[in-house]
This record gives sequence, structure tokens and C-alpha cells, in this order.
Amino acid sequence: MPFEINRSINLRKYFFSLLLSFVFSWLFMQPAFAATLSCNSCATCTSQIAAATSGDTVELTADLTGGTESTCITFDHKDGVILDCQNQIITGPYWDGIPPYFFGIKLLSADNNTIRNCTVSSFYQAIDIEGSSGNTLDNVAAIFSFQNGVHVNRDSSNNMISNSVAQFNGNRGFYIYYNCNNNTIMDSDSANNTVGVNIEYSSGNILDNLTIDDNVYGVGMAYCENNILKNSRINDNSDAGIAIAPADHNSTYARYNTIYNNYFKNTTNVTINDATDSQPNYFNTTLNCSSGQNIISGACIGGNFWTTPTNNGFSDTCTDANSNGVCDLAYTFSAINIDNYPLASALSGDLIAPASPAGLSVM
Repeated sequence: MPFEINRSINLRKYFFSLLLSFVFSWLFMQPAFAATLSCNSCATCTSQIAAATSGDTVELTADLTGGTESTCITFDHKDGVILDCQNQIITGPYWDGIPPYFFGIKLLSADNNTIRNCTVSSFYQAIDIEGSSGNTLDNVAAIFSFQNGVHVNRDSSNNMISNSVAQFNGNRGFYIYYNCNNNTIMDSDSANNTVGVNIEYSSGNILDNLTIDDNVYGVGMAYCENNILKNSRINDNSDAGIAIAPADHNSTYARYNTIYNNYFKNTTNVTINDATDSQPNYFNTTLNCSSGQNIISGACIGGNFWTTPTNNGFSDTCTDANSNGVCDLAYTFSAINIDNYPLASALSGDLIAPASPAGLSVM
């Protein structure tokens, strides 16, 4: 009998131990609940971001006026935090004169953060991303900056900017500069800046489905390679739709960039400042007439549509007698910078499709 009692007690202890083990394991396996914090000033937003843990959201609950001596909101070595401005406006002191060197929002060595629903106006620079990767900007407006709207700056890669606007900035709307690779700007607008979108000393970046209009230069590419500009409308930029700069003192050219399925409507659509004409850029992808509509709702995706404010551009006047939507002849900017498949206006006529260029396939 004592043996049976002891055995029963031991079994109960065993099962109780298993139950406790299961409960503790289940508790530790549950994800930590993300917190929602709030802020209503530059200082409290910066401190709440510093206090947040990965997955937390900091919500801006009032319009802000930035100070004149420092950045308004800073992500400093902070990862995985969401700043939701909830469509509040962050305004700097630019209207009081030329400002000192400061920013509306700055990310410094900060990765995988999200900034959304923010309007940042009248700073030296609206949003600066420096040494920071994997961040997302969504539904952001960067306007009336003394310098740049959104600056992806020095060693910042794999960032995503979408559904955003850069307007009325003194220099560039969106600026990707110096070893900033594989960033994407998509579904966004850039207007009334000196340069709508500028890429320098960086590679592998994608500009997709942008509207770039009423700038001095629509797109600038300098000392960069293997970037892609596609599915975009580049209109009414006063000096050029796209400007490709020459080599620098290290002989680093703007080269191997692919520009296709865009709608260009500027008095001057392309300028290429390479006196030696030694580095190619590709103004088309492989011709494909079965994968979906192009930028002007035609059947073939290949090159770009080239028109002017007076509707007398290459695409307006080329021949396309078989109405396949592709001009007979290539559009040549220089000996090695050529659109082999310029899109044709519906009124054009064509007889012979251009030959396929070798070694190119970007989709």
C-alpha cells in the first residue's frame, strides 16, 4: 500500500512538472506585444524613438515646428521602429531665411525602420538617411527644403521609398548619393525641384512608376552604373528629361544604366555629356510583345516613348506601317547610347522591325 501511494504521488508530481514546463514554454514562445507610443514635439518624438524596441510604433499627435539648431526627429542607431506622423506636418524655419545645417527627420546608422504619413516642410533637408539600410518611407511628402527633399546618403542600401512626393526643393527632390545601392523609389512624384531624381556614385537602384515633371532636369545620373529607370513619366522639365554626366577624375562614368518603358515629353529629352562616347547606357530592354501593356497602352515593351511639348518628337514622327507600336528605326543619341525599340505613336507607320541588340535582358 505505501508503494502504491508513493507511486501515485510521484505520478502527480511528474504530470504537474510537465504541465509547468508546457506553460512556461508557451509563455516564452509568445511574441512580445508591440507598444504604441505617442509624441507631440521634436524632443519627445526623438526620446520615444530612442526608448522604443523593435516593432513599436511612435505616433505623432500634433503638427510640429522644428528648432533652428538641431534635427527635429532622429533615429540614432535605432532599428525596427515605426514612426507614423498620422498626416501631421513637421515644419522647419526655412521661411525665416537661409537655415543652418539641420534636418526634419534623420536616420543615422538605423536599419529596418518605417516612416509613414509624414509631411516635412521648410528644412535645410527634409529627410536624411545616412549609413542606414532596409528602411521604408511610405506616404511621405518632402517639400520646400533649402537643399534636398529625401537624401539617401553614404552607405545606405536596400531602402524603399513609395507613394511619396518631393516638391519645391531647392536642389534635388530624391537624391541617392555615394555607395547607396539597391534602393527603390516607386509610385512617387517629384516636381518643381532643380533635379527631380539624382543618382550619383551608386548602383543597382530602381526608379519605377514615377512622375517627374516641371523640374530643371528630370533625372540626373552621374558616376553610377546598373541602375534602372522604368514605367515613368518624365514631362516638361526645362533643360532635359534625363541628363547623363561625363566621367570624373577617376574615369567613373554613368554607364550600363537601363532606361525603358518611359514616357518622355520635354523640349530636350536626353543630354549625354561624354565627349569620348565610350560608355554605353541602354535605352531599351529586350523587346516583348506578350507580357502586358507598355507606358502608352501598346502591346510591346521595349524602348521609350519620345515626344515634346509640341508633339513633334521621334515617336510622333517615326514610321510604323504594320502598327506594332514600335518605330522602324532606332533612336540614336550617340554611337553607343541608342533606343533600339522606340515606341511609336498610333499615327506612325512601320515596315521593318529593328534588329535585336545583343546581351540585354532587363524586366
